[in-house]
Parts: sequence; C-alpha cells; structure tokens
Amino acid sequence: MDLYSPYPESTFDKRNHDALRVLGDLLEYAGGKTLLHLSLPFSVGGIIQQPEGNPEHWRVLRLHKLENLESFCLSIHKPPGYLSHVTPHTPLSTGCIAILTHVPTTLRTLTLVLPDITEESIQDRTGLNLQALDAFCVARFPHLAKLEIVLPCDAAFERSSNAVINAMYECNERRKVDVRQWDQAWRT
Repeated sequence: MDLYSPYPESTFDKRNHDALRVLGDLLEYAGGKTLLHLSLPFSVGGIIQQPEGNPEHWRVLRLHKLENLESFCLSIHKPPGYLSHVTPHTPLSTGCIAILTHVPTTLRTLTLVLPDITEESIQDRTGLNLQALDAFCVARFPHLAKLEIVLPCDAAFERSSNAVINAMYECNERRKVDVRQWDQAWRT
C-alpha cells in the first residue's frame, strides 16, 4: 500500500512520479521550443484518490514548456488487472483531462488512442465520460483542427464510431472528429 491510495492494487507509487519528473526534464531540455509532435502512452486506472486524475500530478511532465507543439497523441491503457466493476474509480476521461490541462492551447491535432475501450463504455459517463472530454477540448483548444479518436478494431467498430461522434458532439460541430481503427500500427 502506498501513501496516495488505500488500495493495495494501486498503480501509483513514488517511483512512477519520479519517472514522470525525469521524463519532464527530458521533454523540456530536448523539446522545449522545437518539439512539434509528441506521443505518450500511459496506463490510467482511475482509482479514486489516486493522483493521476489531479492535474497537479502531471505538472512535472512540463508539457506547458512545449510552446510550439502542434500535435499530441495520448494513448490511454487500463492497467493490468483493472476491474472497473470491483474497484471504485473515476472516469478515464478524468486522467486524460488532467494530462491535457498542461498541453499548450495552440495545439492543432489531438489523437486519443483508446485500445481497451468497449462499445458499452463509450456512452458510460462513469467509465469513460467522453462528454466531459468533449467540453474540455472545446474550451481548452480553440485552434484544434482535428481530433482523432482511435478505437479497437472489432465487429462493433461502426456502432462505436457513431457513439463517439454522438458523445463528442461539440467537437464534431466545431471541427471534424475522426474515429479510426486501432491496429498494430498504433502501438505507441
């Protein structure tokens, strides 16, 4: 058990935060004013009381220092052993929003890779809550020209794609929401 969560299965510990800090140092040093495109994979469990849903937790990545960032790809994976029906949790969108809070507002393309998402979870406000992500993106990124959502390639892709477009209504009204199929090429 760690200091941040009463759950022994917690995916967060001090080493993870230290690793984020080191990655933030690298991004600021190597990218700073020159990095245009960035792709980051994260495992976000959404367990209540974990810091990953808090924007302050992600500040150490220093994404705000990437002043010329034009495109950002965020791949969100559920951690191994994640059981949403067993453990109280916050929506996965909460972790996405916490990270995106630090991305410069000049962003033009945002790609969210969600390979673990099911058709049912797309409309679920307690599991994913795309509606909150939709409202956040419209408010945070006025220059966003393209929002890509990458979903699993399965038999329900067409229905899932339509559900995403319906859930991301505001973004779809203001700019094109592109829903794509996840395959091996999207490993980040």
